[in-house]
Amino acid sequence: MGPADLSKLIQAQVKLTKHWPGEPIDAYGIVRVINPTGQRLPIVWVFNAMHEPAALSSAFGSDQPLYLLRSLNQILKTSSDRHESSRHLASYYAEKLQSVLAQNIALVGGNCQGAPIALWLVQDLLAKNFNVLSSAAIDARPWIKVCVPLQLNFGIDWCDDSVLWGKMEDPVVVNEKFYTCWEVADLPYRHGTFFNQGNVEYLANNLREFVKKNECFQKTQQFPLGTTPQTRSKDALL
Repeated sequence: MGPADLSKLIQAQVKLTKHWPGEPIDAYGIVRVINPTGQRLPIVWVFNAMHEPAALSSAFGSDQPLYLLRSLNQILKTSSDRHESSRHLASYYAEKLQSVLAQNIALVGGNCQGAPIALWLVQDLLAKNFNVLSSAAIDARPWIKVCVPLQLNFGIDWCDDSVLWGKMEDPVVVNEKFYTCWEVADLPYRHGTFFNQGNVEYLANNLREFVKKNECFQKTQQFPLGTTPQTRSKDALL
């Protein structure tokens, strides 16, 4: 994928995010932040739709800095091209975020098509010496290696990737192969409704408790804040 191809993707993102909330961070306005002066460690999230950022921000409260990114939903259909393009987009996001993010980051996550971008973003931020406490995905099990604690959130109509893609590997085997430490959390709602009023609070609580648990664990183990111990845990699968 060349610079011209990435430029086309960015221009498509510009059209789809021009009415999104938050303050623009990059020149194109596709990287944004809500509550930049909040006192909590920042959260970075890769969304799919315009209504989602404001809903999640409201559920977290005004003291929570929330950096908004967008997936390639409605831009590229499912294909190897979207996979490669999403990887390049994650690198672009990391480059733009590095000048504004605090050293310690509470959470990097994404829902559905945003989840793979989020895990690649974790890799890129770690390579840039940021400390990422935790990561999260909703209705996705990205086959992307991540060495920080990961929360896999699944709704009531989640169709496992073995059904979607014809892969027959056991989910726990997949988790062990790609994730250093993980847990599974349930969302009692259907796909596409997690950010609806009345539902998003449940999601935010899942994420909030996961971040709090990892922060407390790291402090107890005397690891620097945001530095993840390299351990694998089957017991983390709830």
